[in-house]
Amino acid sequence: MGTATGVVPATTPALGRFVADLEALTLRHPQEHARVFAIADRLQALLAEPDVVPTRLMKPLPDRYRRNLLHRDAQNRFVVMALVWGKGQFTPVHDHGAFSVVGVYRNRLEITNYMRTDDRKREGRATLAATVRNVGRPGSVFHVVPPSEEIHTVGNSYPEAAVSIHVYGREIEWVNVFDLAAGTVRRSDPLAYHNDL
Repeated sequence: MGTATGVVPATTPALGRFVADLEALTLRHPQEHARVFAIADRLQALLAEPDVVPTRLMKPLPDRYRRNLLHRDAQNRFVVMALVWGKGQFTPVHDHGAFSVVGVYRNRLEITNYMRTDDRKREGRATLAATVRNVGRPGSVFHVVPPSEEIHTVGNSYPEAAVSIHVYGREIEWVNVFDLAAGTVRRSDPLAYHNDL
């Protein structure tokens, strides 16, 4: 698995315009919730454009979902990624301590949100309850904003590969992974990008 270093320039004209808009939105909306809603509106418009993600980055991997870095803001105010999901590929239930705006670009994705039901007093332990399950189709946009709405899973149970575009409030180097059956939470191994695969 590869890692991307430094600022990755926008790779398509549509993505370049989107990144410029994100830079402006970040300055215009210092309050996080307002910024998330503004990003969601702009992402929905981007999803209607035909050539946002380079074709070479839209191939699924056989054994896991694919994380492609499209742009990393030089000041770490946001990161734009394209994720590719083969049939049956899901994230674990997780949170990442930063906002996320997710847009479905190709085909369908399932997104399930969870809330903690424990008192958070036992380190490494967590119990969760599912709150909302959505099926996103092309043009659908979802968001998570910590701390109240951040635990979730995303994936594809459909035959055709799906592609989603994600905007995160910072670089996501690891996540907290929740095991529903065991009632545990742990930090993930470092996350990698797959641009070079």
